[in-house]
Amino acid sequence: MMSMGFMPDSLNASDPSKSAFLEFGHGHPAHQQHSPGLSHIYPVHGFHAAGHSQHESPFPGSASYGRSLGYAYPGAVNTHPPSAYFQHSNSSSLAHSRLEHPDRDKSTTTENRDIRINGKGKKIRKPRTIYSSLQLQALHQRFQQTQYLALPERADLAAKLGLTQTQVKIWFQNKRSKYKKIMKHGSGSEGEHLHSTSAISPCSPGMPQLWEVSVASKGAPMHPNNYMNSFGHWYPNHHQHQDAMSRPQMMLLAGTPKEKAKSLKDVNETGAVYSCPITTDSTDCSRMDLVTSTNQNEMVEGMWLGVTVASQRDQPAGRVLACGHRYVKITKSGSDKEWRMIGKCYVRGNDLTYDPNDDWQTYSYEVCNPNFEVQFEGMCNAGISGGITGNDVYIGATGSFLWQGNVHITWRNPDPALSWDSEDRNFGQLNNRYSYMGYSVLEEKKLLSYNDYTVVTGSPRDESKGSVMFGTKFDNSIKLVLSIPGEQVGSYFGSSLAVTDLNNDDWNDLIVGAPFYFDRMKDQGGAVYIFMNENGSFQMNSTVTLKGPSHSAFGLAVAAIGDVNQDGFQDFAVGAPFHETGKVYIWMGSKEGISVEPSQVISDFIPWMPFRRN
Repeated sequence: MMSMGFMPDSLNASDPSKSAFLEFGHGHPAHQQHSPGLSHIYPVHGFHAAGHSQHESPFPGSASYGRSLGYAYPGAVNTHPPSAYFQHSNSSSLAHSRLEHPDRDKSTTTENRDIRINGKGKKIRKPRTIYSSLQLQALHQRFQQTQYLALPERADLAAKLGLTQTQVKIWFQNKRSKYKKIMKHGSGSEGEHLHSTSAISPCSPGMPQLWEVSVASKGAPMHPNNYMNSFGHWYPNHHQHQDAMSRPQMMLLAGTPKEKAKSLKDVNETGAVYSCPITTDSTDCSRMDLVTSTNQNEMVEGMWLGVTVASQRDQPAGRVLACGHRYVKITKSGSDKEWRMIGKCYVRGNDLTYDPNDDWQTYSYEVCNPNFEVQFEGMCNAGISGGITGNDVYIGATGSFLWQGNVHITWRNPDPALSWDSEDRNFGQLNNRYSYMGYSVLEEKKLLSYNDYTVVTGSPRDESKGSVMFGTKFDNSIKLVLSIPGEQVGSYFGSSLAVTDLNNDDWNDLIVGAPFYFDRMKDQGGAVYIFMNENGSFQMNSTVTLKGPSHSAFGLAVAAIGDVNQDGFQDFAVGAPFHETGKVYIWMGSKEGISVEPSQVISDFIPWMPFRRN
């Protein structure tokens, strides 16, 4: 399933190409399922020109947040009721942003429909409607379809966008007037002007609109009424290889874990991954062929394919990783069958197709042994998080060893002629049950070692407070070398992770989310901890702690977003999906580090379409 992808209001960049790509899923009440929802994992996959050297990206290529584990915590008491973070306002007043009046601080009085500012009379003007970029994009697309709306169509569109029918009517009238003037005085053709994107805010990033992809497009149709109500991720970029003279082509990869199956007998739902060029064309997305067949020894029904999507985007002609952590392997014990939910991942080439001659792709990324019980890795849920580097595929597996969790790394020889040479490593059994290690995972350089990769993984239930664990590859295993504990019981510290160099000291700093942190006295909910790197070491206490509003799930997603304001310092974003209708907080890096207050807050202005998890 794929649905509608909206652009939030852009960051304050003078050039749209310098704006951050921040896009979020949304949920609909049951009675509003007529409208497609937003796809959920969005790595931006790029196509490299042959011989083109790509600059190393300043932020990691994958992240996974807030997904269902697919199993119950044995004997545990649920400390986070499902409704705890859904008590947010749906007021229609959120449908519009408001501009501050330049005369706000002046002495103002009103007499007989006249307004007096510092004693000078002014006529009262009717407040101008300020449309968000989300609303403008939807209105512009509808205008491309028809310049005149019937009353039922106008009412339906107004309800969807949180506007009044009069506001929709006036927008269409103004748009028709401008369009006629352009056609009268301009030199372009009718179709050229009609399909321009002038209605979009000039500072908005050029994000594609993933909306109602038709059967006539390159890929399979996008279905509404699907999974989009409960999941969200962020999106690293990726380039696709073309010819030596062309520019790299960027692609958006969208994971849809509850998508219907494609051409599989007796299978209803597998999940899927779609690829979309970065354009405003809503019909150019295509579905990747990942699960093309099945057999009696596996169950792909409900495998949540697309729960993790990552790109080898810092490599020329990089590959793509996609996982489904609920994949089941069926084994036989005597005459009985046993179902082992071990999870599975797939790797595809730069052109997003399967190459039987590529050892990266032919390798079976079923990293857990299904022949063992849950005391080992028979219920490991591999693929709930993961990523791919130049040499490694790393996969989080929260269910290993009675839900201690684990991280598996498959190393492959970087020499193409020796790519068949591979090694598998993991943390092994640490006797730390129910900690959910692998819930989030990253592998980056410039953490504990400047030149070597360090594995960083979140264990949000470790000792009930959560922790972040650091590991280094050692012989045939991953050696645990550092563990940073959480602050509060039940806070889910470590459920989201990001790394980036915030102060330009050439070492990556650590950003950790704890979305269920709360302080009832201070009315705070959710926390993000910033650990500044000190030449390859980290203190046990955070350098800066950021706190969100009560019941906001602040920190459910964190992401390094590059240098969005072009000041030479890397920046990051924090999601708070249940603060009103959802907000995204932006912090800018600096030589001094991070301030307590955000540099910018991006809000959703359509009440029934909140930002989701990142």
